[in-house]
Amino acid sequence: MSDHEWESRVSRELGQRAQGLDETPFSLDQVKGRAGSIRRTRRLAVAGAVLASAAVVVPIAVVSGQGLGDTDSAPGPATSPTTSPTTSSATPTRATDGVTPAPAPTADAIGVDYLDGSTWVRPDGTAVPLDIAYRGGAVLGETLLGVRDNTDTNRHFIDVVSPDGAVGESIEITSGLAVSDDRSVVAFVEPNGDLMTMWDPAAGEGGRVAIASGLTVGTFTVDPIAVVGGPTCGPEDECRVFYNAGDGVSPPRVASSDGTDVLVVPGDVPAVAVSDASDAGLVTVQQTSQDQGSCNGLYDITSAAYLWTTCDRFLLDLNPAGSVVATTHAYLDGPGNGYVALVDAASQEEVARFDPSDGVVVTQTWLDDETLLALVLDGRGSSIWRFGTDGSSERVTSRSTGGGYDTSPTHVLLVGY
Repeated sequence: MSDHEWESRVSRELGQRAQGLDETPFSLDQVKGRAGSIRRTRRLAVAGAVLASAAVVVPIAVVSGQGLGDTDSAPGPATSPTTSPTTSSATPTRATDGVTPAPAPTADAIGVDYLDGSTWVRPDGTAVPLDIAYRGGAVLGETLLGVRDNTDTNRHFIDVVSPDGAVGESIEITSGLAVSDDRSVVAFVEPNGDLMTMWDPAAGEGGRVAIASGLTVGTFTVDPIAVVGGPTCGPEDECRVFYNAGDGVSPPRVASSDGTDVLVVPGDVPAVAVSDASDAGLVTVQQTSQDQGSCNGLYDITSAAYLWTTCDRFLLDLNPAGSVVATTHAYLDGPGNGYVALVDAASQEEVARFDPSDGVVVTQTWLDDETLLALVLDGRGSSIWRFGTDGSSERVTSRSTGGGYDTSPTHVLLVGY
C-alpha cells in the first residue's frame, strides 16, 4: 500500500468517526477540509473529572499598522509559501460556560435553521419533529434536505423534507453536499457522475439541473465544495460549483452553468484542493499536503495569482464579502479543530480567535460578514456558539444532553456534508 493510499484510508476513517458513519464514499479532501479535524489531543477532562467548557475569543491589537498574532509574508503574488509568524500578547477575553455564573443561553431561535437530534429548529425557534436524526443537510426556502446513510447497503441519500416533517423524495448521492453562501443553491454528485445543482423551486427554472457529467476519478468520489452564484443555476443566472477530485492529487476544478469546466488555478501552479470560494473571486486553496500539515493560499481568480500563502494555517471558510478568512492550525486530525482564527484577507492579520478550552470546533459557517456560527463538541455534548470579528462570543443553544468526544454531535449546522 502506498503512502498516499494509507493516508487516504486513515483520513477517511477519522472522518467516519467524526460524523458517526460506518463507511463513506466521501473523499480525503472532504474529510480534511470540511469535517474540520485537529491533531488528536482531544482536550479530555483531567483524571476523569467533568470540566466545564469555556470559549476564548482573542482580539488581536493593531499597533502602528502591524498586526500582533500569527502573520505571514506581505500581501502580493507568491509562487511558494512564505511565513513569518509572531506571537500575540493580547489578553484573551473569556466567555465562561458553567465554571462561573454566566448569562443564560439565547433561546433556540438563532436566526438560521439547524438540527438538534431528530428535531429541525427553524430560524424563529419553531421545532419540527423528524423521523430520523440526519447527519448533515441544508435548507432551501421551506424545504429541508437531510443527508442520511444506509449502513446496510453503504448507500447515501438526501431526503427532501417538507415543513411538516414529511419526506417527499429521496435522492441518492455519492458525494458531499455543498451550499452557497446565501443558502439558495446546493450541489451534489449522483451515482451516474452527474454534478447536480438544486435550488428552491419557488425561485424558478424548475429547481434542479446537472451542470457537469461523468465526474469520477478512478475509484474516488468527486466532491463539490462551494457554490457561487444563483439564486438558480438556470440559463439566466451564472452558477459555479468548485469541486475536488477526491484523490488528493488531481487539481481542483470549477464547473459553470454555461457548460464550462476548467481548473481553478493554472496547471503549473500548486493546488491539490479547495476549501471555499466567494462571489468576490477569492478561493482558499490547499497547495500541498505534508506529514507536518499543509500549505495553503488565498487565490484571486481575477488576477490569476495567489495573494498570499502560508504553511502555518489551514484556510477554511471565506465570509460572503471575501474580506475575512476563517482559519485553523495547519495539521488536521481528529474529531474537530482546536480553534478557529479569523484573519483579514488583505493584511493577513488575525483579528479574533475562538478557542473552546475543553472542546473542539466540529464545523463552522458564516452567519454574515462579521459573525461566525461554530458547532462545538466537548466531553459532555455539543452546542452552537456565535462569535464575531469584534471579539464577542456567546453560546446560543443549550448543550445537548449526553454525548462526548467519541459520539457524533447532537447539533448539526445545516451547511452541507
